[in-house]
Amino acid sequence: MTSRRARAALSLALSLGATSLQPMTASACSCAQPTGPGMIYLGDDDRLPQDARGITWFYPSKYRTLLRSVTLEREIGGGFLAHVPVSIEHAGPLALIVPRGGFVADSRYHLRIELYDDSMLDYRGELRPFATWQRYERVIRIDPVALTRAGEPVTLTLGAPTRRRVRVNSRPCSVEHEATVVPVKVSLSPALEPYRGSLLFSTFVAEGDSSAEATAELAWRPSEHLCQKPPPGRTWLSPDAPAGDDLLYVNCEPRPAPRAKRTFAQRAPRLLAEGRHRVRVEVSTLDGRFSVSSAWEEFELRCAPADPGAGLSDRAATTRDANARARAGARGES
Repeated sequence: MTSRRARAALSLALSLGATSLQPMTASACSCAQPTGPGMIYLGDDDRLPQDARGITWFYPSKYRTLLRSVTLEREIGGGFLAHVPVSIEHAGPLALIVPRGGFVADSRYHLRIELYDDSMLDYRGELRPFATWQRYERVIRIDPVALTRAGEPVTLTLGAPTRRRVRVNSRPCSVEHEATVVPVKVSLSPALEPYRGSLLFSTFVAEGDSSAEATAELAWRPSEHLCQKPPPGRTWLSPDAPAGDDLLYVNCEPRPAPRAKRTFAQRAPRLLAEGRHRVRVEVSTLDGRFSVSSAWEEFELRCAPADPGAGLSDRAATTRDANARARAGARGES
């Protein structure tokens, strides 16, 4: 009897040991700190217009402890650089690096950002002694053009509604669900297009069409992951699409039956309801000197049941229909 009890105890201990060695599933997102100097908003080939008040920069405020220095120098010929004093003006999550006296047209500036390595922070979030740092440099060209004289530049082109799966932020971190989507293409004037990357874009959506009563507009800013929100002035398609281009959608995941447990896909945010809506896109600079908006464009989102024959060839569809008629005839249906 004693030996049987010993074997049973040993078996129980082994089973508990095996259970404790099973990998654990994380209950929350693991959000890594950003690497590099953040995001610097510049046009094509790192260009800015002459009337830009400064350089727009996004670096999350909770990591600003890592910032060592920001310097700006202007090329003055002969391979020499002249130091340009700057001030950093914070506007919410963004910052504006402002050169004293403004930019000089047809000039090239060297922007240097020095950051401490994130491993140099101790448990209190303070820098360790003798912390190491890295330097990042961008060469910025100032064009002799004025952004404020670029005209009314914003027009929208909406694609046809299509059914597909989208990935959005939800518990625990990110989830895919069925949706009907409408792509939004933002077109700028030829004078403004080279500076697209230096501009801030905001998408707004309102319920109903132009004949409906005015409704409050919603700032449209979904994201694919709880830890990967789009930078300010960018949509959730960034950086895989041109700045400003967007994707509108309605959640078409079937709702759960009464008292049934919801899946993660069914818990995903339902930002827009089915029906008709309007959309516009606002384009601006951080300093507020330039701001224009597109006209409202109407679109409709519906979660119509998917056609079971979608994607079938004509021959396959004909065979499917013939089989359906044969089954109906066998049941005596007309």
